[in-house]
Amino acid sequence: MLLDSSLHDCAQSRYAGLVGERTRVFVGPQYALLRPEFDRTAARVRDRGVGRMLIFFGGADPSNEALKAVHALRALAARAPRTVMVLGPINPRAGLIRQAASGLTGIELLGVTGDMAGLMADADLALGACGGAAWERCILGLPALVAVTAENQRDDSRILHSLGAVRNLGDAAETTAEMWAAEIAAMLEDPAALAAMSRAARAVMQGREEARRDFEHALVR
Repeated sequence: MLLDSSLHDCAQSRYAGLVGERTRVFVGPQYALLRPEFDRTAARVRDRGVGRMLIFFGGADPSNEALKAVHALRALAARAPRTVMVLGPINPRAGLIRQAASGLTGIELLGVTGDMAGLMADADLALGACGGAAWERCILGLPALVAVTAENQRDDSRILHSLGAVRNLGDAAETTAEMWAAEIAAMLEDPAALAAMSRAARAVMQGREEARRDFEHALVR
């Protein structure tokens, strides 16, 4: 068996000639191995604008996007939505980020959480990257502004952008706080675009239940 939960331009032929004839190949985010709470949590369309925002750039956040996001929220001032930021337990700049966020109202900083599914379900917009969290967001219909923080995220970020499920700001090395602030402001001002992104994100996981059954059946054969 071969499992690849990423998006690809030619998913059906990606492994042609590279695996044995009897190898079962499962390609696509509908096969993503998510924690059970993501399948149990109800998805919803974000059709009432951005009231709450979730920021999570993975455990280490090597390009320091979280700090840029804090500066973006400060620039937005009173327009900034209520925000939860999950820094992750191994973020080497957590102290600096907390210091930068000092005095900002409407933001809660978490080092770790056991309820990422709940935080995503409550949020109307996310800031993040397109690692495994991309599929967690999609299954819950959560629109996202993203940056590419690792090479293996490049295709997923590009294709999700083309599908309308995210807005891809490009390489994290080139993003700025001003860019994040401008993109957040654009979403605040365009509820229809937010709702369209939410629907597109959910559509990425279309066929999830059937895919899970197919994969589980293959495992126990």
